[in-house]
Amino acid sequence: MSDWVINKRKVFLVIGVLAVLFVLFMASAIYVAERPAFCNTCHNMKPYYKGWQESPHKDVSCLDCHYEPTLGAHLKGKIDGLMQVIEYITGRYSDKPVAKINDTSCLREGCHDKQDLKNTAVMFKDKVSFTHKTHWRDFDELGKGVHLRCTTCHMWLTFDKHIDVDENTCLVCHFKNVSVEKITHQCLTCHTEISQNDEHKEYVEEGMHCADCHTTIKTTNAPVLEQMCYFCHADPEKLAKIGDRDLMHQSHVTKNNADCINCHEFIKHGKE
Repeated sequence: MSDWVINKRKVFLVIGVLAVLFVLFMASAIYVAERPAFCNTCHNMKPYYKGWQESPHKDVSCLDCHYEPTLGAHLKGKIDGLMQVIEYITGRYSDKPVAKINDTSCLREGCHDKQDLKNTAVMFKDKVSFTHKTHWRDFDELGKGVHLRCTTCHMWLTFDKHIDVDENTCLVCHFKNVSVEKITHQCLTCHTEISQNDEHKEYVEEGMHCADCHTTIKTTNAPVLEQMCYFCHADPEKLAKIGDRDLMHQSHVTKNNADCINCHEFIKHGKE
């Protein structure tokens, strides 16, 4: 056997070994990169990681929420993750990363069941009756052009709560452009326990309005201040369309999972 053939076999052997090592290295790297602890290696992610550890989702992998349950979405997520690593290494990262959670992640098999959510009523903050069924629809018929997503209500608020329900979202949807008189006729829609509460029962039976005692039902009307738009946009053509409510809701809420409080001022709702 000639030296050329022997050398050729050695070359192929070396290439084969290197290929196997490369595959093993990549498989190991992918495995490590998909562990929640890997997210914590970047210092700007540490507060988010800590919040996740203390949240009800602490036993759920980051990727189960942040990647949609499809192969294409998973591959896209890996590419996006690689870009984030490069940005971190080069110092071009943000202290406040932006994440978009799709409904399909929340409703993936083994997580939240859509039918169960529709059929189950819950008490928000132990005082407001809530059901997903009445919210799981398009709100075009209300003239707002809004399609609610899971993250419209469930969002990141503070470091100690990785994801939570923002009460301001409820108030913007239910109280904006609604008169105090109309709101007082709807109090028992949410505050169902009031009619059975010994403190309020007699007043409810007498037909008194909540506003007869609670004078500050709401403050402000959740306006969208134009200067808020400049935090994200600089294109004059886009800024000229601020008054198109349906377009604003479709492009921000429906397509990009923007939070109501990103644009609207807070509405204060209390019993004073």
